[in-house]
Amino acid sequence: MVDRFEKFIAKGEGCWEWTGAYSKGRWSSYPSFWLAGKARRAHHVAWERANGPIPNSLWVLHKCDNPKCVRPDHLFLETHSDNMLDSVRKRRQNNARKTHCPRGHVLTRRTDDPSRRGCVICGRERGRKYWRRKFGPGVQEAVT
Repeated sequence: MVDRFEKFIAKGEGCWEWTGAYSKGRWSSYPSFWLAGKARRAHHVAWERANGPIPNSLWVLHKCDNPKCVRPDHLFLETHSDNMLDSVRKRRQNNARKTHCPRGHVLTRRTDDPSRRGCVICGRERGRKYWRRKFGPGVQEAVT
């Protein structure tokens, strides 16, 4: 396994980049390595080879922000929420930068889930359309 894994790594002074396959589908931007009958992320395999098993609820992240990198000293463990905060801090989250909806209304914190934002005006309009579709014209107007 060690020889097979090593042959897909282009070692340099900085990142050690993966030259092997990439998984298809949801995680297609991450390299994959076939291990024990299952496709695994290459940086996970690199972490486990250097440091042992990955604890539950922790993610293997890149200090270098290079998804191709499998160099063990460029990898570290964090929680999912720490990873999301890091991506916002590094301005990789497109939605975190948005201040207005596509129709130009200001985005505000949602009352049902303060961790999310939404457009109050567009939300009301969606609700009105739903009521008109479900109960016919004039019903929503009587409710509001």
